[in-house]
Amino acid sequence: MDLEKTFKGLILLRVVIVGATFISALYAPYDEKYMEQGLSPVVYFGSVVSLVGMASLVLLYKFIPWGRIIFTISIVSWVLSVFLSPEYYVPKGHIFDALNWINGAVTGGIFAMLYLTEIKERFVRKI
Repeated sequence: MDLEKTFKGLILLRVVIVGATFISALYAPYDEKYMEQGLSPVVYFGSVVSLVGMASLVLLYKFIPWGRIIFTISIVSWVLSVFLSPEYYVPKGHIFDALNWINGAVTGGIFAMLYLTEIKERFVRKI
């Protein structure tokens, strides 16, 4: 039971971190020379993947089996989009970078618990 609380706590922590990251990105320094560059299609793809990943957290929180599959696919797609996307052209600051690192650690914790602990048994479909 304690493992379940930890798992749900990590999911809630990830939601809070993503929200805080979004808010910190809104208050990034504005410089017109950076705004002249257009966004890559990979950035749009990454945004869609992030939204799907956030939706999958609801499924994980409720222990719905499809949540594990969708979360895994979204994490793999998210990592691919991070490697394929161009470098940030707007400096975001130390808070944004720190939140991104913490987000990765929490996501890794959720991912590890999904496949390496007894939590994985909660996502098995009952026939």
